[in-house]
Parts: sequence; structure tokens; C-alpha cells
Amino acid sequence: AVVSTQSTGETLARIGEISLAGQENLALGRDIGHLMTENHNLLNKLPGVSSHHTDTIVDICNGFGVPAKITGAGGGGVVIGLIRDCVDVLSLKNTLKRQGYQVLDNVEIGVDGVQAVLE
Repeated sequence: AVVSTQSTGETLARIGEISLAGQENLALGRDIGHLMTENHNLLNKLPGVSSHHTDTIVDICNGFGVPAKITGAGGGGVVIGLIRDCVDVLSLKNTLKRQGYQVLDNVEIGVDGVQAVLE
């Protein structure tokens, strides 16, 4: 993890702000890639949240122009990326697989997930 002068409380507060901004951007059809990148960078500052492997996956995705971030309870090995039409998805998947990572695609979500209601 990267050492920062920013306190853990400040980091967590900013992560909360990013989450709210992400909900709003999704509801309005706006891009969330920059928020995903900032969120990952902040999560990376917290001890025990990221790992060498998840950082490598994020770096590979970013190299293909895919914003990506760790997700889950921390310390695990799950990264989510925001794939756009202009991305060479096959090359990205092959690069990740050559590095020994498992790629999940066509994942079905069994619940609606996060919803934003703006008034």
C-alpha cells in the first residue's frame, strides 16, 4: 500500500463521496471511469485492502484504456473493469490470461443492485 499523509478517516470520507458521485453519474448516464480510478487509488492506500495481483490486473486494464478497481471485502482477488466499445476486449482478456489471471465474462447478476433515486 502507498503511504500517505491523508488520514484513514479522510480517505474513507472521500471514498464515500466518490460512491455517491458514482450513483449520481450512473443515474444521469454519465461516465464513472474517472471515479473508479480515484476510488481504486484511495483503496490502495488502506492497509490490507489491495494486493500485488489486484494492482497488476488494474494496471493491465488501465493499459488498455479500461478503468478498473478492486471490489469486494478487501484482500481478495476481484477486479471490475469498465469496458467500452473501443477496447480490444480479446487482447485484454488474452493478456490477463497469459499472466495467469482468470477472466469472467458474461456474468449474470441475480439482483438489481445499486439504484440511485435523485430528487
